[in-house]
Amino acid sequence: MTKKVIFVAILALIVAAAFFIADMEQTKAPEVATTEQPSGTPQQANSPAAPGVDGTRWEWRQTVNADGTVTKPADPSKFVITFSGDTFSSTTDCNSMRGLLAVDGEVMSMGQIASTKMFCEGSLEVEYAQDLQLVGSHQISGDTLTLIQLKDAGTMTFARVNG
Repeated sequence: MTKKVIFVAILALIVAAAFFIADMEQTKAPEVATTEQPSGTPQQANSPAAPGVDGTRWEWRQTVNADGTVTKPADPSKFVITFSGDTFSSTTDCNSMRGLLAVDGEVMSMGQIASTKMFCEGSLEVEYAQDLQLVGSHQISGDTLTLIQLKDAGTMTFARVNG
């Protein structure tokens, strides 16, 4: 009798653990590095950066969110992102920032973003930085770079800066 009770108790613990693990996997946040999660460093790519991105500079033109809302900077020349090896840097209409970059083919992630901390009223910097942290892949077509956010949250469009 006691063997049956112990067996049933162990079985119940195993089933409960399986449900707990399944629930954790379903609610697990995407692995996107943020300034709030310093341990969420993007994985290093096999090569420092994709040939189409490494050493290039781009002006942010707009972000189109999944709900159809569009965010555009008043002056795109103030939002310039530069890719170099396994890092990126960017100026904004207020501060500058830099972070880690991982690229493998079209897959891209950016994280560990550090920024200067000047306060600027009316800046789009916060939205811009949050959008960068959601990037999951990229595409280049001519002089246009499209950063595609995870879970179809939206797209960020950039124009190549020459020189």
